[in-house]
Amino acid sequence: MFMYGICFSQSVEQEITWLQEHASEKSDSSQVLEKATALLQTAQQMNNVSLSAPLLHVLSNYHKTHNRRDSALQYALQSQEQFLTLNEPLALAELHLDLEHLYKYNTLYSKAMEQDFAALKLYESLKDNAGIARCYTNICDLLYYEDNYQKGIDYCNKAIALQSDIENADALAISYRYRADNEIGIDEYETALNSIDKAIMILINAGKTRYDIRACYNTRGNTLKYMKRYDEALLEYQTIYDLIKLENKPEVDLVAPLANIGHVYTILEKYDEAIPIKKQAIDIMNRNGYTQNLWENYEQLSLAYENVGDMENALASFKSFSEKYSTFQRNTIDNLQGELLIKYESDQKDETIQNQDKLLLQKEKNQLLTAGITMLLALMIGGLMYFRKKRNKQNQELLKLNKSLDDKNQQNELLLKEIHHRVKNNLAIVQSLLTLQSAKMDDSDGKEAMLASKNRVQSMGILHQKLYQGKNLGAIEMKEYFDNLSKEILDSYGAQERLKVECIMDKLELDIDTALPIGLIVNELLTNALKYAFPNGESGKISITLERKGIGELQLQVKDNGIGKQEANTNQRKGFGTQLIQLLTKQLKGTLTEESGDGTSIVIQLKIKKAA
Repeated sequence: MFMYGICFSQSVEQEITWLQEHASEKSDSSQVLEKATALLQTAQQMNNVSLSAPLLHVLSNYHKTHNRRDSALQYALQSQEQFLTLNEPLALAELHLDLEHLYKYNTLYSKAMEQDFAALKLYESLKDNAGIARCYTNICDLLYYEDNYQKGIDYCNKAIALQSDIENADALAISYRYRADNEIGIDEYETALNSIDKAIMILINAGKTRYDIRACYNTRGNTLKYMKRYDEALLEYQTIYDLIKLENKPEVDLVAPLANIGHVYTILEKYDEAIPIKKQAIDIMNRNGYTQNLWENYEQLSLAYENVGDMENALASFKSFSEKYSTFQRNTIDNLQGELLIKYESDQKDETIQNQDKLLLQKEKNQLLTAGITMLLALMIGGLMYFRKKRNKQNQELLKLNKSLDDKNQQNELLLKEIHHRVKNNLAIVQSLLTLQSAKMDDSDGKEAMLASKNRVQSMGILHQKLYQGKNLGAIEMKEYFDNLSKEILDSYGAQERLKVECIMDKLELDIDTALPIGLIVNELLTNALKYAFPNGESGKISITLERKGIGELQLQVKDNGIGKQEANTNQRKGFGTQLIQLLTKQLKGTLTEESGDGTSIVIQLKIKKAA
């Protein structure tokens, strides 16, 4: 509820207060619309901005409640334009946050971030810690969609620190929930589970109903899903679905549980069960203009159709995924939301420097006053102050130079992460195209070649993903990279149950120019071992070792306990994959030796550059 500078008659003030309290209640919708429209017409005839601004905001909230997001956005923008002419910073800040929600709903994340920072600036001027915390929480949520998970966690922690002294269970629970989302993004599942359990307990202790806590149950289900506790995750999603049905809530509330249930069925390869659930979620999203995460639902639906052999619907769903994903990419990465963070955090540093300058100036005045006692002391202090000012000027110039360099470094790092993110996403699209193409081929050799090509693209995609998710943009941690690569290759051949791949090595970082060819070599060696070392579905083990042997030298070994070279069809090992291994080994100035006995061992000695 807002208070406005110009006083109206008591009846008009009461009408506005009633409208603000009931704009979000569907039971009073007809009265809200009728009263707000009539009062707005009167205000506009009177050219009374102080009256029309809050009424436009009421109408925005009314249309948002009735899922008319376009109308809600238009009314909110009109209200914002009028509030800018009034001296009502608190009301304007609240309106900025409403606009943030509307823009985020339509996946316009850059515009949403702008509204958050506009509101944050107003709350900071008012020293309103509750409002500042809300802005930090919203920024945390938007950073999740930018894949900037650690920065998102930092902002949620800042919000939680402020909210610890504010009695607002809903706001504190949301901060813990958004923090859990970002912790899932960096694979900290146990930490995420702890965060979301805290959010749930906060709401339960505040007397909230199970329906009120449904968003937390959804995040808890997501955490359990990524922990591979699928039965528990499905139980959480089903609970949400049943609560929404029981409360007879809007169908758009069903999107989250339906989409997540369908995702779990897709992971469990229950594609026949996943398809109707995914279709239902997508239909509700399209009917209600709910575009968040629409692209990934089309992607999962395409995968399900592909695995049941319905290639026509798989291709149609894939086209929808490509269109929606392109829009999503424009609204997130292309908008470079990180620049707003850099600007805000740089402004905070400037404010700290300005405060330090004020303190120094006050100190100088005190010293000059004391210097007036005697001429001698005045001369001494004058000399000291001259050198202090000179030193301060030099310090200020150094601070400005350091700030400029820091900003440029952060911008360059942001742009480099963007490049790796785009490359990874484009490689993922190439993988999907290769999968769809291979599904239409009858020739087994052609399908095998397509699968091999897909795995090579996949090995490069994993490398770029590690680069933009890691802290060091110039180097790759190879053990983790090999773990992920081997898992994906086993999955692509359906061999995860019968074969085990071990990375027997310490942590080792290499630059991208070295890591990429080594990754392709390991991809080919693993593929050869899967295809030829364990025929007829035999079980076995493959080990990968990469270690330094001297300055600028590495030794790579891939060993299996399969049938060995003597029994394997050696002619099959001289195809394109083997030629690629030899070419990449030569590129790295390496030598390759092969031993066969109890299985096959490939050892490659490599010459490398220093890690970045």
